[in-house]
Amino acid sequence: MRILLFLCALFLSACSNKQYYTPSTIEAEVQPLSLASPLAVEKSGGITLENGAVLTREGISSYKLERGCAFLSESEEHVLALCGEELQILNTQSGAKRRLGYAHKPLAASMNGSILALVLADNTLLLQDANTEQILFSQKQPSVHAISDINANPYFLRDLVIFPTLDGALVIVDYTRLQIVRNVVVGNAPQFNNVSFLDVFNNRLFAATKFRLIAVSPEYISTQDVNVREVLVLRDRVYIFTTDGEVLLCDMNLNIQKRIKFSFAHFLAVAVGQELAILEKRGYVIALEPDFESFRVYQITRDVQMPTFGDTKALYFGEYYIKIP
Repeated sequence: MRILLFLCALFLSACSNKQYYTPSTIEAEVQPLSLASPLAVEKSGGITLENGAVLTREGISSYKLERGCAFLSESEEHVLALCGEELQILNTQSGAKRRLGYAHKPLAASMNGSILALVLADNTLLLQDANTEQILFSQKQPSVHAISDINANPYFLRDLVIFPTLDGALVIVDYTRLQIVRNVVVGNAPQFNNVSFLDVFNNRLFAATKFRLIAVSPEYISTQDVNVREVLVLRDRVYIFTTDGEVLLCDMNLNIQKRIKFSFAHFLAVAVGQELAILEKRGYVIALEPDFESFRVYQITRDVQMPTFGDTKALYFGEYYIKIP
């Protein structure tokens, strides 16, 4: 009984000592607007709504996925979705649908013309002709035991495809010759080391795991070891939002130019308009000037629910959204 009382007291003490982000000044309250359908499933490319529509950085789609399917990525004519254990290819012009099955569930996928690039749950990398279903390239990477929820999709770049792996690497394949031309290590953590962010901007490749961001240029590789929540690459600057409430402003080589800390803040999503609009877990929106000269904090009049998302027009959470200027 004494041990039980001791454990209860220890638990209550830990809860009472937990600290939360508390702004010193609140600019105003914000009343969110209702979405036509709540957000449901988050993947790297966007979020699937309960009614089957898809929310990406470009807004809410005109097409809808079948019930039980989750959006993975889209190209000019096709949408790729995970339906159970299978990959569905939806032609957005004709409405035609096809399903492809694999030995393991696809976790990430992209399409260029008729060529599919996939990362499977056992960390196998595949290139496949979607028309003939022929496997053109297959590479098994080391098995992993724990990954974070978001996996970056493969990236087509001219005659190359960049595969983000589950074990913290980039495998770059020339898909005209079907040969690996380069391997790049992104992170080396024992767990949750999958590549969750991948982008190419101004001849630089940016990739991140949960614990590291790298920038790869023709000359060298730059790194920042930081607990990554979100990354934004905009023009000549890179913003890193960390899991412990810090925002870093870096140049394209990841040299830190400025930083600002919001003590005990838990960032959920970021929208980019005239300012950086950051959604905080306790129900705040932090409007941060791009050069960190000033910021304002707004109180949301409703609880913040998951999942969350941000684009150039709004912050989304649960069944609500907030417009940003």
